[in-house]
Amino acid sequence: MASNSIFDSFPNYTPTFIR
Repeated sequence: MASNSIFDSFPNYTPTFIR
């Protein structure tokens, strides 16, 4: 799992590798 803080700042951003 990557840093959730980064994704928390960008909720609209959904990277393919996280899926």
